[in-house]
Amino acid sequence: MNPESVSAELEKFRVIGYNLKVQTLYMAGILIVLSIFIALILSQIIVVPIKKLLCSIEKVASGDLTEETIYEVAKDEVGKLTLVFFEIRKNLRAFSERTTAKTNEVTNISKQLSNTSENKIGLQHPVLHQRFEMYVIHQKARSIVWKKV
Repeated sequence: MNPESVSAELEKFRVIGYNLKVQTLYMAGILIVLSIFIALILSQIIVVPIKKLLCSIEKVASGDLTEETIYEVAKDEVGKLTLVFFEIRKNLRAFSERTTAKTNEVTNISKQLSNTSENKIGLQHPVLHQRFEMYVIHQKARSIVWKKV
């Protein structure tokens, strides 16, 4: 082997090495860009449903149980969590409605009893009627004082 052929062979290997470095850098750049793109897509797939769920949770926390579900839910863990939250909200709404209905029922019965007892006492004994009114005033004042304490 003569020195010129060895030099030519070395130059070939240098060019091949350089080309491999350049190709490796291009591939690394493409992989980095592709990884960033995939990360952005995955973050949107995860973050958007969580933001929607968070918005619904904040509404319920503020006392608003009227919101209806208007978006589709995925079948992943976040989707399952969202479905469980919707069930909780539905149950809270039903409980609130039952509580309001029972409160109204008790209020109406209380008013009826109050009117009935006032009429019976008032017709039979005027003095007892006055005492009853004083008792009612006393109870109201007492409840106001206890609320402040």
